[in-house]
Amino acid sequence: MERFLTVLFASLCAAPLGFFIASWPLLSAKGGNSDQTIANGYGGILFGIVGAVLAFILTWYFANNLIVKGHIRTIQIVDLVMVIGWGIVWFVFDSKQPYLLEYSDHTPVLEVEVRVKKSALNGKPIDKAVEVMFVGSSLTYYRDEQIHEEGDSVIRPWYGYMYSIKDWSVRVYLDSLYGDFQLNIPRRPMESTEWSGWINPTPNPEDKAPDGVSIRYRFRLVPHGQDP
Repeated sequence: MERFLTVLFASLCAAPLGFFIASWPLLSAKGGNSDQTIANGYGGILFGIVGAVLAFILTWYFANNLIVKGHIRTIQIVDLVMVIGWGIVWFVFDSKQPYLLEYSDHTPVLEVEVRVKKSALNGKPIDKAVEVMFVGSSLTYYRDEQIHEEGDSVIRPWYGYMYSIKDWSVRVYLDSLYGDFQLNIPRRPMESTEWSGWINPTPNPEDKAPDGVSIRYRFRLVPHGQDP
């Protein structure tokens, strides 16, 4: 039984590795159109399944041979290392997936104020030139009745109900340009926060952020039934 379980664990741990190695070239390929992308997806899955089966069979064969030669403890150590490795991979993968914010008596709300210098608007009203996007929130609203000027800038308030979170960041579009703003908010906030200071877009060497745009934000836990 010990020999069987040792070989089984080794083979099961090797199978996903075979899947990823065999499927990665197709799954990571950028097709020229949607049909090519779909074909790459199906082909990648097919190659991955074949790779997983081959990895399982080969690992079973070689692990059995090593055990016959008296290396069962070595195989068990390798099993343990692979289990730990796959556990780490799963933890990293899971930490990057969207997660739900659920509170028993409150609704999570993110409020953002976008401040744009008048010179950057090129004469356009701010509600026609600026858009705010938060990935994971399907219910977002502008408070355009609260648009106001502040010195040489114009401010457009926005808020959204936070149900599914992938990353605490906001993207602000100004005409054809956009800037990403990283928010300093805990993964699962347990209380409301004060307004942050004004922050600038996170530098991105691949995309030019619009000039003259900054935001401030706060997270709120609003009692159920109460407007933000």
